[in-house]
This record gives sequence, C-alpha cells and structure tokens, in this order.
Amino acid sequence: MRTKKTLAAMAAMAGALGMAGAAHAVVFQSVFQGATFTVTPISSTEFTFDIKGGNALTGDWAGAAALDAFAFNTNILAGAPTTLTANGTAFTAGGLNASGCNGSGAFFCFDLDPPPAVAADMSFDIKVTGTTFTFSPANAPDLKIDWSASTADVDTAGVPDVDTHLGSLFSESLSVAVPEPATWAMMLLGIGAIGAAMRASRRTTLATA
Repeated sequence: MRTKKTLAAMAAMAGALGMAGAAHAVVFQSVFQGATFTVTPISSTEFTFDIKGGNALTGDWAGAAALDAFAFNTNILAGAPTTLTANGTAFTAGGLNASGCNGSGAFFCFDLDPPPAVAADMSFDIKVTGTTFTFSPANAPDLKIDWSASTADVDTAGVPDVDTHLGSLFSESLSVAVPEPATWAMMLLGIGAIGAAMRASRRTTLATA
C-alpha cells in the first residue's frame, strides 16, 4: 500500500511539474496595426507562428488581401538547421524586402506560394531538422512580414517574386509575452499539486515508520 501511495504521489508531482514547466515556456509576442504576432515553442524541434487580427489590419496594412512572406532572424535557433519548414514551405536563407525573400542578411525567410488570404486567425507550424533550439528571453527574434494587396500567385519558376507589396515590413524584435490569467492559474495549480503530493508522501512515511 505504501508503495502504491508513494508512486501515486510521485506521478502527481511529475504531472504538476509538467504543468508548471509548460506554463514557464517562453512565448514571444508583438502587436502592431491591428495584428498580434505570437511565437510559441512546442518542442526542441518545433514552434508555431500565429497571427490574430489579420482580417482587421489598420494603418498602412489596411486593405491587405494576403500574406506573401515572413522572416525571422537566425538567432531564434542555436546552430544551422538542415531544413526549416512552415506549413510545408521550406525557408530561403536571407532577409525580406518588398520583392520577397532576397537572400540578404541572417534570416530564415518563408515565401508563401500561393499566398494565404488574410483571416482572423492564421497559424504556421514550423518544424526544424538538423539542430535543436531553446527559447529564452535572450534570443527574442526579429520579425519581418510582407502583406500583399493581392491573393494572386505571381511567382513563376526561376523568377523572383514581385508581389503587390503593401505597407511596412515590420522589421522589429518580438518581446517575451506576459502570461495570461489562465497561465498564472495553471502555475498555481501546479505548485499546489506539488505541495499536496509532498504532504501525502510525508504522511504515508510517518504512518508506516
């Protein structure tokens, strides 16, 4: 019986630690001209890039019809990846300008063909092979993003993308996101579960001593 209770306590502690660890994951975020950009780690080889408010852009992004390309500077990863894909689109090494990925600068650039139409929620699953990465406040990535006034796929084989570029490229460093109330609640739940598991284990040990 003691063994079962001890194992149950250990399992509870492991689960609580897992919840607390998930709550402590570093998430990067920025808000600009109606859009919220969020980068979230999933594992050591995968992260997501989410855009909320794409259908309600303001400023010089108002009227955007599609997302033509985006790029992160390379400090988001430790080491050189063999492949890096966003929803299946492979990256181009180099920066981003009004004509698309241009091969200049230390960036991972994703030229989306065909460009997805703007939507309230846009999500990209970015998978990495050949290296692993660790998200920390020290490696907040710069983001460049290229909205287009057209949903037409104007690329042809061997010809650089010449899209109908719209507004600012938003070359700016993302910041560490402030945890939402639900995340704080999860952290407190994790800490409470750890304490409860430790007390239960202590009582079991004293009762059988």
